[in-house]
Amino acid sequence: MLLMAVIPEVEITKPLLEVLVGNAGISGLALLVTAIVQTVKKQLSLYHAIFIIHMLYFTGIIVMPSGKQSRDYPVSLVLTMVDSKVNTKL
Repeated sequence: MLLMAVIPEVEITKPLLEVLVGNAGISGLALLVTAIVQTVKKQLSLYHAIFIIHMLYFTGIIVMPSGKQSRDYPVSLVLTMVDSKVNTKL
């Protein structure tokens, strides 16, 4: 999942990103099945259940994002801040 944050979304990396998204979906499904089995066996603590819920949430965000956001968001934010400082001095 960390790789998806650092790999730019350009034409040459699209196949790699598609594989990473598929891998995240399979990992999320495996985590969910494991949590269900552990719950049925009554071996899942509350701490681990909350931890699993958070992991499934973040895996779901990667697999099915709700919107399209530029991957260079921090760069855009910094440029916007610099631009606003320059314009206020004029």
